[in-house]
Amino acid sequence: IPYLKLAQEEHDQFADTLRQCGVEVLYLTDLTAEAVTDEAVRRASTAGGVFSTLADYILESGGVVFGAATDEQLHVRHIAVHSTEELPRLRGTKPVQSEIGDCYQKVRYYLDRGRRVLFSGTPCQVDGLYRYLGEHPENLLTCDVLCSGAASPGVWAHLLQTMAYIKQHEPLSVQFFGKLPGERERRFHVAFQGGGVYDAPIGRSDFGRGLLRGLFLRPACHACPYVTADRPGDLTLGLFHGLPKDFYPEEQKRGVSLLLVNSPKGAHVFDTLPLKRELRTLDEAVAGNPALRSVTCIPAERSAFFEAFVHQPFHQVQHRFLAASRPRVAPAKKAGSKRGLLQRLLRRKEK
Repeated sequence: IPYLKLAQEEHDQFADTLRQCGVEVLYLTDLTAEAVTDEAVRRASTAGGVFSTLADYILESGGVVFGAATDEQLHVRHIAVHSTEELPRLRGTKPVQSEIGDCYQKVRYYLDRGRRVLFSGTPCQVDGLYRYLGEHPENLLTCDVLCSGAASPGVWAHLLQTMAYIKQHEPLSVQFFGKLPGERERRFHVAFQGGGVYDAPIGRSDFGRGLLRGLFLRPACHACPYVTADRPGDLTLGLFHGLPKDFYPEEQKRGVSLLLVNSPKGAHVFDTLPLKRELRTLDEAVAGNPALRSVTCIPAERSAFFEAFVHQPFHQVQHRFLAASRPRVAPAKKAGSKRGLLQRLLRRKEK
């Protein structure tokens, strides 16, 4: 049974039950790097495509899958998916805070009717679901995603309005971390009515520059209690960063998933999924993925950004904080420099 250290007690109880039934139990203290073989799925996915395999597993049994999607206005919301035809809406990371709406109530509705449910979301959303339900139902499988913070929906809405104004067409779709064939670099890609597109490496887009600096993350993200290997979901899914360069380099270009197994239920599903897998150590995963070890620090410009966001036209805010040619703030002078200058002048006067 693959396990995480802080979930060992629960796994031990499960293992004892298996031994009493004559089953040999072996513990693996490693976690797994996964790869999906469907290239179309991997191109549309941010973290290697394992989520799609997991969702297919639930849908094929008549279950329901909940996850983050973009609506017609490209706002990020959690929705329920009932078929594989709808599944593409849930693929790909959406680093904007997702509106849960009535999804917790819908999860309860389907569980009460005997349906299997997969709920995917940030660790706080998964923990919130368990707190709402007040239990860990047998038919509920949860998958928390590695998260370094969620962007402000308000800032995202203003960026969309700005792009629509520049292109003179409404945006139709967005890939926050898209991929080009054969390339590892992630791209921010927006398609517009009339066939226009905006496409740039994520770090060279206005949205990416702000996101990667943590400039407009939700306040709670800077004090997140879930930045640890002790996770609330049955499974934890993300992109495996920090793998050796010689570890299947072509696979890394297409994306290799990091999958943590956190519960006996997660272990059972893990053993069922048809995946190409490779055991890696937990220490290696923690070292390469900051979302498992440290919160995103509050940037020095955050207060000034939101002060301007509230009181200034957004195009001014965008130019000041997000544009490639944004004005640079002059470094503060060292404390005591003026006093030192005054002392030198006084000494000259005495001479």
